[in-house]
Amino acid sequence: MKFKACVLQFEVKEGDFESNYRRFLKLQQMCDSASLIVAPELFLTGFFYRDMNSAFSFSKTVLNEISKLSKERSLTLVFSVVEKVNSKFFNCVKVLDRGKEVLSRPKVKLFL
Repeated sequence: MKFKACVLQFEVKEGDFESNYRRFLKLQQMCDSASLIVAPELFLTGFFYRDMNSAFSFSKTVLNEISKLSKERSLTLVFSVVEKVNSKFFNCVKVLDRGKEVLSRPKVKLFL
């Protein structure tokens, strides 16, 4: 089985959630369907320490859209987002394969 791997490399603008998301959407279109795509760390929000709740909320909001995109284009996506567990924030790596979350794991406990 052959597949293509794409690494999306772009400057993540800390706190500019919508712009980062639009940039991701544009760049992923340059990758073939059924590709493995790796996005920059915290590609949606950057390390937005000033307002982790906003970073978490935005990430949570668009995660369903990203999952749908993964399914529609048969993509495997690797990225990290801010997650909140028991009032603590984590930099969580996720792997979506054709719309299904196959891995979700805090990288390290960075946001205690």
